[in-house]
Amino acid sequence: MRLRFGPYAGSSTEVLLLRAPDYAAWTMSHNPNGRLARAFAALAAAFDARAIRAPCTCGAPAAEARAYRNSTELILLW
Repeated sequence: MRLRFGPYAGSSTEVLLLRAPDYAAWTMSHNPNGRLARAFAALAAAFDARAIRAPCTCGAPAAEARAYRNSTELILLW
């Protein structure tokens, strides 16, 4: 889904959930039954359900990943 309004017009919900999670959280808390909030919630659930397939930098299987705002890198932890 792409936004057609506001400062994020043209951005996809997938990109916004990863790069502007505060906006996604705000949207879900202020209008939880809205179309955009439901799209963010469905994406968050799909991301959370996906298994981590990359190994940790220590060589052990990763058990957790962290993503930081304005970064495309994941930090994998064991």
